[in-house]
Amino acid sequence: MTPDSMALHLTKQQIEEIAGELDTGHKCYVHTRTGALVSYPDPSQFPVEEDDFWQEAIEAVAQNPGDYQEIEQVPSREGFRVMQAFATSVAPPALRSTLLHALSLPSPFGHFKREIDRAGAHRQEWFDFKQEQLLDWVRRQLAD
Repeated sequence: MTPDSMALHLTKQQIEEIAGELDTGHKCYVHTRTGALVSYPDPSQFPVEEDDFWQEAIEAVAQNPGDYQEIEQVPSREGFRVMQAFATSVAPPALRSTLLHALSLPSPFGHFKREIDRAGAHRQEWFDFKQEQLLDWVRRQLAD
């Protein structure tokens, strides 16, 4: 199995698991022959100690990098685009305006999160939208 055909062999559940791991700040790798997922907290965000629970996974990837396809985190530019797409698609005009304004401020991610947390039922719409975007992100990387 090659990385080009990997997307065809991963289950929906595996793709959802990868998206979930990325969403929590983990680095994710798919073994190109077995399709096994290896993930661990991104050491640039979360310090990893030598005797850490994640050390085995880190070493497996480091010792055999050619055996794994990395599924990269969503870059901040793409994350911003996702928030913008949601903001422009949300039904209530007042919420749309509030979210778009939040995105125009310095620290747009924090402002957007604060407004989404206040958005009642629309908060879940955001999480559902974001999840679909993450799944698409993972599928595109697996297909490349």
